Amino acid sequence: MIVYEPNKEWLQFVVNNRNNMDYYGHVRKGKRNHQPKHSIVKGPVADGNIVDFARECNEKQVTVKQGDVGDFFNRKYPNQISFHKEKYIEKL
Repeated sequence: MIVYEPNKEWLQFVVNNRNNMDYYGHVRKGKRNHQPKHSIVKGPVADGNIVDFARECNEKQVTVKQGDVGDFFNRKYPNQISFHKEKYIEKL
């Protein structure tokens, strides 16, 4: 299980997971969960604007900055838990 707070590492994780391997291979920053490597991920919910931001990061091949974090944190729904392996989903 991996747990995130609303910080730069969380936002980079979200951007990494919304972009392809070419982006991740270029920036080599933070974690991602495409395999999935992490069975359970707990952390803040990103708002709907994250998609455009992730696309921009991919196009410019840049990583996130600390100042970007507050722009994408969904305060109405502050946390989520996502399950990525059947054995954990079956136990719900």
